[in-house]
Order: sequence, then structure tokens, then C-alpha cells
Amino acid sequence: MNELRNASLKFLKQRDVKTVVIGAFWNSYFIDQVKATKEDGDKYDYYFMKNGRRENFRGGRGKEFALLELKSFLKKLSLTKKVYLLLDNPSSKLNDPKKLYYRKQIL
Repeated sequence: MNELRNASLKFLKQRDVKTVVIGAFWNSYFIDQVKATKEDGDKYDYYFMKNGRRENFRGGRGKEFALLELKSFLKKLSLTKKVYLLLDNPSSKLNDPKKLYYRKQIL
């Protein structure tokens, strides 16, 4: 994983890279993986590691540190690139397109 990360960072430093789009399944990382207990079928335990220090997302400060690191990365990257952070798809019934859009037809 470090090889992929390092290659990606090297690529981002190229002058001809003007725009960067970053997306992920953020709800999985920062909501589901913070729940106190695992749900059936949940086989992952995410954590944040820096300088040999590991902080779990469950029961630790891993989420907090990971979000701070993401913020720092985006700020630094945006000094030289146009950066877009893609958010998750809405997952609530309140975000159902049928409820968000109402069109009155005039006959």
C-alpha cells in the first residue's frame, strides 16, 4: 500500500497535473468503522498510524487523527492544484430524489 501511496504522491507533484479529484466511501470509514461493536460481516478494524503510533477508529482517536490528516493534505495540495473532494451518495430516506424534486405539471 505504501508503494501505491508513494507513486500517487509522486504523480501529484508533476507540473502538468492541474486538477485532483479525491473520492472514497467516507461513510464506511468515518461512520461505520467508528461504531463501538462490529456488525455481522464486518471484518475490518480501521486505524490511523503515524510515526509508529496506532490509533484505532473504534475506541480510539483514529477517526479524529485521520480527518485532521485529510484536511492537512487537502490544504497543502490545494496550494498548487485545483482540488475536488467527492462526498458520499446520500443514504437517508430524506434524500430520496422523489422527495427532493417536485414538479407541478400544468395541463
